[in-house]
Amino acid sequence: MKNEKGVTLIELLVSIVLLGMIIVPLLMIMTGTSTRTVTQERETGNSYIAQEVMEKVRSGNVRYLLPNGHYCASNTSACQDLLPLPFATELGLGDYQIVEVVVETYSDNTSFHEVTVIVRNDDRISYGTGDLVEKENRIELITVVKQK
Repeated sequence: MKNEKGVTLIELLVSIVLLGMIIVPLLMIMTGTSTRTVTQERETGNSYIAQEVMEKVRSGNVRYLLPNGHYCASNTSACQDLLPLPFATELGLGDYQIVEVVVETYSDNTSFHEVTVIVRNDDRISYGTGDLVEKENRIELITVVKQK
């Protein structure tokens, strides 16, 4: 019986434990990378929409926005109490994206307006632990435009 070949139960258990010690950290890294990728995708989308709205404001296509107005666009119920953004359908908003445009008179000169564009996500993301965490993904751009 000295020439018996095979794996004992203890050797098998040790190899399973070692394999688990290697695989679990790798899976945690992959989960974290996936979450960061989704977050960065949302940030990029918000930046793109904020820049698009700002281009419309700076090009003078928003002359129908009233001074001292607070406008909002969203596919959710987040904008119920605010004025609707006139060009909201052109933005291609995602399910949880909210765009706010605030127009205020700049200083004492009524021919200039300060325009603030805020794009944010109103949702929760998971960090792999099973718990949903609310993380605001927000970008804010501000400019001053002259009324035409």
